[in-house]
Amino acid sequence: MGKPLLSLHGTLDALLPITLHSDRYTHLVATAGRAHLHRQYRIEAGNHVDGFCDTYPDRLRPLLPFYRTAFKALEAWVDHATQPPTNRTVPWTTDVDPADIGTW
Repeated sequence: MGKPLLSLHGTLDALLPITLHSDRYTHLVATAGRAHLHRQYRIEAGNHVDGFCDTYPDRLRPLLPFYRTAFKALEAWVDHATQPPTNRTVPWTTDVDPADIGTW
């Protein structure tokens, strides 16, 4: 891994469980000494796809707004050396604005 990478993964991903995929990848990146190039954001109540968010709005949170924001943050990191927040689980609270990575 030679370039910055942001990973987002929903904690309720039914297709690729987070502990078997993103968490392991983050561990491998750190073991390889490249953690400074990687950020992992665990999106609480996010699923693999957003298809059921309208059906279960009290249980699932759409990931698309987070992906859009993460892409902008990645551009800022690559183009302007603006580091994004460190690895974290993004809680499902009213304080979190998917469009503002500073609130994650």
